[in-house]
Amino acid sequence: MRILVTGATGFIGRHLATGLAQDGHEVICLVRDERRLSVAGTRGIRPVVGDLLDRESLRIAVDDAEIVFHLAGLTKALSPGVFTRVNRLGTRRLVEACVETCNPPRRFVYVSSLSAMGPCGRRDTLVEDSYCHPLTPYGRSKLAGEDELRTAGAGLAYTILRPPAVYGPGDRENLAFFRMAKLGVVPIVAGAGRFTLIHVADLTRAVRQCTDCDAAIGKTILVGSPQAVTWRELAEAIRLAVNPRARTVEVPRKAVRFAGRVVQCFSRFAGIPVIFDEAKAIEMTQDAWVCSGARAAELLGFRCQVALSQGFMDTADWYRRAGWL
Repeated sequence: MRILVTGATGFIGRHLATGLAQDGHEVICLVRDERRLSVAGTRGIRPVVGDLLDRESLRIAVDDAEIVFHLAGLTKALSPGVFTRVNRLGTRRLVEACVETCNPPRRFVYVSSLSAMGPCGRRDTLVEDSYCHPLTPYGRSKLAGEDELRTAGAGLAYTILRPPAVYGPGDRENLAFFRMAKLGVVPIVAGAGRFTLIHVADLTRAVRQCTDCDAAIGKTILVGSPQAVTWRELAEAIRLAVNPRARTVEVPRKAVRFAGRVVQCFSRFAGIPVIFDEAKAIEMTQDAWVCSGARAAELLGFRCQVALSQGFMDTADWYRRAGWL
């Protein structure tokens, strides 16, 4: 089967593209720089150089693709307009290319984000029909990308997945917590509530299951571990995986947000986008980011298989083998 994967140079996309190729599929990866595609040269994987705003490269990439997995998107930028340009307009361009091709894909799966919905109350749980109130430019751009798919993708058999925070081997976003644990300290946000996580292996399995489920066509689906965790439980899992002698240190919410503002100022001054900035600090200090997996279970028959403790052990082991930890 010929499958297009956007975002294959990213954390989730690499796992997805590799798994598809190992299962014998022809995987086309839309990449801006072929050198960043760590799976380039892997049997079954062929890069197409271009980007989401280049109509010609999109036309080549979607040609005869039976399935499109759209994972590409910015997670860090120097200005809100850059998020909008890539995550919103880029999604529209890709959808238009799929609609206009001679043989449109039979399925289109868009990996959005729980950030597109915004947080919930400490005792609440987000469901697919919950009101969306994204807090950050990233979250707003992902929600706008969903809207573009619904508008421009009339006639496409699409499914939108909204995962929460994703972790696992190869993840750089949470690497800092593991490195600090190795040094003997695991910081947590004081007073912050619960949140849902998902291991990258579970997420890529959910993404692939969407293509075999007609009931998921036109639906938005939340996926995530059934047990929400607290910051303290997260710290404990990291501590046991990296350094059992490390101690947990609570950081006040105001201090986290102040640090985010400071980092953002330096980031803009240097002209280098970073993952942790004021917007990320705001997300980290919310009461809860908890979502239900009921619809995923009902429509896809999907349930997470990787337990938190084992997932963090595997992640730490991978970091060590890769020389990251």
